[in-house]
Amino acid sequence: MDMAKTKSSKSIKDDIRNCDSNSGTSNDQSPRAVKPKTSTQVPNAASIKTKKTTVWTHHLYGNTEINELCFYSVENVCRYESSGCKRLHSVYHYHWQVSEDGIKWLNLRHSQVKQLEVSYCNPDEISVVLPRLDPADLDTSTKYLLTVMGRDSWKANFQSMIITNSTQSRLLHMRRLCTERIDGHIIDENIYIWYFLDKNQKWVMYGNVDTAGEKNLVSSITSDDIEKHYQLKQASLTSLTFRNASFTYILNFASMTQTNQQTKVSREVCRRPKPHIKVKSENSKTSDSKAGSDSTSDLPSTWEPMQSQERVRLVELSPTSSEYQSVLSLLNGQIQQARIQKIQRIQNPYLWRAFQNKIREMASVYGDLNKANIRHVFHGTGYNVVASICAENFDWRLHGSSAGQMHGRGTYFSPNAATSLGYCKPDPSGLVYMFVAQVAVGSITRGNSSTVRPPINPTTNAPFDSTGDGINVIVKYDKQEYYPEHILSIR
Repeated sequence: MDMAKTKSSKSIKDDIRNCDSNSGTSNDQSPRAVKPKTSTQVPNAASIKTKKTTVWTHHLYGNTEINELCFYSVENVCRYESSGCKRLHSVYHYHWQVSEDGIKWLNLRHSQVKQLEVSYCNPDEISVVLPRLDPADLDTSTKYLLTVMGRDSWKANFQSMIITNSTQSRLLHMRRLCTERIDGHIIDENIYIWYFLDKNQKWVMYGNVDTAGEKNLVSSITSDDIEKHYQLKQASLTSLTFRNASFTYILNFASMTQTNQQTKVSREVCRRPKPHIKVKSENSKTSDSKAGSDSTSDLPSTWEPMQSQERVRLVELSPTSSEYQSVLSLLNGQIQQARIQKIQRIQNPYLWRAFQNKIREMASVYGDLNKANIRHVFHGTGYNVVASICAENFDWRLHGSSAGQMHGRGTYFSPNAATSLGYCKPDPSGLVYMFVAQVAVGSITRGNSSTVRPPINPTTNAPFDSTGDGINVIVKYDKQEYYPEHILSIR
C-alpha cells in the first residue's frame, strides 16, 4: 500500500536502500583538468572546491546527496559534520518531509513528524491529520514553511504519499526518511513489517495465524523473510512465491497483492515500519494540573488527534479498515453495500465525555454495567440537520421529528437500519444521511403520544430510561444517554 506509483513513493524505496557508506568523501576531479602548480599560478574558479555543509532536520530545506538519516548524528558524532555529510542529520532515527514539486524537499516540524510516524507504523491507518503549524515554533530561517502550508489543517494519505489542505485545493508530495543500515546495529525505525488483509478485513503479519484462527493457512515465510527478499531484489522487484499447508501464493510487489494460485483470490498487502513510539507512556507525563478538559486519555484510542480548539471532527473511514467493516456488519445486510458512498466517524469530545459519564452513573444505579444496555442503533433524518447533530447531538425539539410521537415525545432510534433509512430525506444530489449511534437503553417501557418523561419503574422507584417496543423503536429523553458515532452517506 505504501508503494504507490508516485514520484515521492519511489523515494521511500530509496530511503531504506543500503547506500555508499563512505559519507562525506569528495568526488574525484578529472585528471585532465589538473596542472602542476607553480608559485605564480593562480587557481581559477573551477578548481576551487565549494565547501559542503551538513543539513539538519531543523533546517528548512532537507535535500541531501543520499536520502537517509546519518546514524552517527543520532547515536554519536559524525566525523563528516564539519566537512559536509552526504546524509541528513537528525536527533531521531526517523523523519518526514514535504515538497511542492517532488524535487526540493522541506523538513516538517517535529510535532508533525511524530504524528505521521505514529500513524504510519499502524497498518490500519491510511491517513492522518497533521497538527497545524504554530508561527511561534518557527525561526526566521524556517518561516517559508508557513508560506507553503499556512496555518491550515493538512491531511496525509499514506497510499498516495501526498498531503492535502482542508479545502483540497492544494497538495504536497510527502516522504519518510530513516537511518542508514549499519552492520551490528539494530534500529527499530528501520525494521519493516509485512502484513496481508485477511478475510475478516484485519491486517495480519506474515507468519502469524489470521483472525479466523485457521492455522493451516499460516504462510511458509515470515515478515522477515519477505523483507530480506525485498532488500535483495530492490533493483529488479518482481514477485515472490510462497506456500502454506494448503495453497500456493504469489506476492506481487508492484501491485502489493498476494494471489492464491488455486482459488485466484487476491488480498491486499502492505509494508509498514515496526511500531516504536510509546504514545501512552509519553502522554502519562502530563501533570495532573494539565490533565483537566485538555486530556485525551479518556477518548477512544482510534480517534485522530484534534486541535485544542476543535469541537467536532468528521473522519472518513477507509473501506478496508476494521472500523468500516464493523459498521457495515451492524446493517445486517439491510442496505446494499454498493449504495454506501462513505462512512464517517464523528469525533466530539464534549458529547463523548457526557455520554461516558452517564454510563458510569447508570452502572452505579443498577450495580451492573451490563444493565445500562449499550446498543448500536440507527437514526434517519434530513440532510439539513446533519452538521447540527454532529455538534449538538440529537434533539427532536431542535431538529424536529419525522417519526411521529406515537411512542413518546423524544428522540427516536431503531435497531433496524431499513426502518431508519425510511426517514432519511435526500439532499439536492440525491444522497441521504443515516446516523449510527451508541445508546444507553437501560430499562424500557411502553410510551404514548403524550409521554414527555418515562413513567416510574416500580423495581427501582425511578423513571424508566427509555420508551418504545425495544424491537423496532427506542425513544430517548436525555441527551447524555446517546452519542452520534458514525454517519453513512447513502445513494
